[in-house]
Amino acid sequence: SRGLSGRASIPEFGGMFFRLDPPGIYSFWMKDMRFPIDIFWIRESRIVFIAENILPEPGVPDRDLSVYRPSVSADAVLEVRAGMAKRLGISAGERITVKE
Repeated sequence: SRGLSGRASIPEFGGMFFRLDPPGIYSFWMKDMRFPIDIFWIRESRIVFIAENILPEPGVPDRDLSVYRPSVSADAVLEVRAGMAKRLGISAGERITVKE
């Protein structure tokens, strides 16, 4: 539940990768985030859902934070700097390889 929370930033082409076991529909929020991100939900090395330019919500009580949830099951999630999906022309359906 912590993810990138509390960090000041991430490298330009860095991110945080989560393996989801078992695969399912997992929600994410921006608790204690200091910068915007894009979130990629992945299933069998293919992007199945993207939430772009998700903004931090400073001062918002946990119970009122926005929750981002894919419409399909995923087995992994990748969080990167906001705008990377657009900048790199990434869209749902594309194959992805993550170097851990």
